[in-house]
Amino acid sequence: MSSTDDSGAERRGEVIRRRSRLATVQPLPLQIERLRRLRPSFDLPAADVGSIPNARRAELPESFAPQLATRVDAPPDGEGWLHEIKLDGYRLLARVNRNEVRLVSRNGRDWTARLPALEKALARLGFERALLDGELVALQSDGTSSFRLLQEALAARRTRGLVFAAFDLLHLDGYDLTGVELVTRKRLLKSLLASRGIIGNRGPVRYVHHFEGKGAELFEEVRRLDLEGIVSKRRSSRYSSGRSTDWLKLKCVQQAELVVGGFTDAFEGRTGFGSLLLGAYTGHGELRYLGSVATGFTAQHLRRIGQLLRPLEIERSPFVPAATGGAAPPSHAHWVRPVLVVDVEFSEWSADGMLRRSVFRGLREDREPAEIELESQRRLRATVLSFDGRDVSQPSV
Repeated sequence: MSSTDDSGAERRGEVIRRRSRLATVQPLPLQIERLRRLRPSFDLPAADVGSIPNARRAELPESFAPQLATRVDAPPDGEGWLHEIKLDGYRLLARVNRNEVRLVSRNGRDWTARLPALEKALARLGFERALLDGELVALQSDGTSSFRLLQEALAARRTRGLVFAAFDLLHLDGYDLTGVELVTRKRLLKSLLASRGIIGNRGPVRYVHHFEGKGAELFEEVRRLDLEGIVSKRRSSRYSSGRSTDWLKLKCVQQAELVVGGFTDAFEGRTGFGSLLLGAYTGHGELRYLGSVATGFTAQHLRRIGQLLRPLEIERSPFVPAATGGAAPPSHAHWVRPVLVVDVEFSEWSADGMLRRSVFRGLREDREPAEIELESQRRLRATVLSFDGRDVSQPSV
């Protein structure tokens, strides 16, 4: 082996070792050289929930809409923010009422039957009543989350090894905690899980640690290690269902969630289909064509998605032409009812608003097509937020 090969192998080994230490659901160790000055979160002493400021007596809700992060292209500055490593999975709410556990996706679908091992693990924790917010993830050997592995596990119904990574606590023992500041909710959640023996990087239920301030340094380390990104949350914020600028997400690569409106025939040496034709909805409810994706599919993806597409075929294109022109979908395509949502990674948007060099990442079973809006997918907001909560954002393409 040449010295160049040795150097490359050594570099890959170091990345794997550093990734392992930077596992997505355990704290970043202080010995990581580039993050020595970051401060990890600490526990609060156990306390009576009713004594926490702004905790409010309330029944455990039957249903609940999660808080969503606004996508930005730079991390916020200052000590008023907490930062978590972004997980690459499905958002999941865990509702526990004594021995009854319900696991609900972001779009309100009951996934309890799909995740029997997680249901039992949460029931064993012995919560009286609780509502936890988190992410369903599949972890690789280095501790990082993989959306592809998660998709494969769910498709094959091999879900025993999946992890519920909890990052927020919204209700506990008859108290609504959504009015409690974020940093207190997270510390209470950490103490609650620790009291049930959940400490460290093992088991099906884990706590998502955070760091306070220094978001730019954390993001640079995350980007250097080829992880997905970070989520920044205002430490004093209350929990609010829906999209919020109190939670910001910053990705290391460009990603979009788009609606499937058609497909092309499989080419030589391939089964199922050739490419998926993708779009997003305007504010007037029109599905606009934004390009296609033909790479990133495994043989399993081609078979499964091909089976899903055939019953959805329709005679006319669901795409509405843009008034100002732009690329049009191929005329020889098969059209489908726009009910499937996919996640793609891509290099950039072209001058006429089309995806360039897109790669398939997975189906998004937790998204409704009507939620996929053109402007939110095509544009980022270069957001700068002052500590009084005033939004002084400027749009950027």
